[in-house]
Amino acid sequence: MRGVDAALEAILKGAVEEEGVDVTFKAPTRENAPEGKEQILNAYLYDMREDERQRGTGEVTLYRLGEDGPLTTENLGFAHREGVFGPLRYLTLSYVVTMWTDEIRDAHATLAKLFALFTATTHLKVELDEYLTALGASVAVSVTPPKADGTIPSEFWLSVGNTLSPSLHLTVTAPVTFPVPEPLVEVEVMEVETPVRPVQEDDEADESTADQPPGGREE
Repeated sequence: MRGVDAALEAILKGAVEEEGVDVTFKAPTRENAPEGKEQILNAYLYDMREDERQRGTGEVTLYRLGEDGPLTTENLGFAHREGVFGPLRYLTLSYVVTMWTDEIRDAHATLAKLFALFTATTHLKVELDEYLTALGASVAVSVTPPKADGTIPSEFWLSVGNTLSPSLHLTVTAPVTFPVPEPLVEVEVMEVETPVRPVQEDDEADESTADQPPGGREE
């Protein structure tokens, strides 16, 4: 999440740095609206959910070869297992981008500029972990219609206690995964003591009688 916000912030700041516009990630409420002639470009994360259509299945084992070159089928036997990971899952992040300014035409121009920018930008530069990088995963970004995820603009602005304002909706799709924990097997060891019965005199007499042949004493 921090990597996604940082990548978005870099793009937004680069788009409006010449206008002296601040970039924030606050809820677009009346309380957070700028005062006076302050200009703010705000990106608010209003929805986060898993994209179940892209959910993978099974488990993936990650091997590491070290510094001897790339891992291939020939040298797989010399690699050690780094870990077992669950299937890739994708998190869909929905942002509403709003330009706060006292001149509405400036807001329109900024949103149009961002639309062109994000139309040409298909992926965010987010540093992923080694496992996701090995799988070739990436973070996608696109401009989406407000109703594509079930969000109705008028209801959204009413929910944040503000009036309807021009905005741009961005959808970020980020891969996530998790390591599979090693199975825990508990083995209970019980010590059992076998009692040893001491030899009695009657037992010795029985053993001596058992050595004699049937019918009496051996001559």
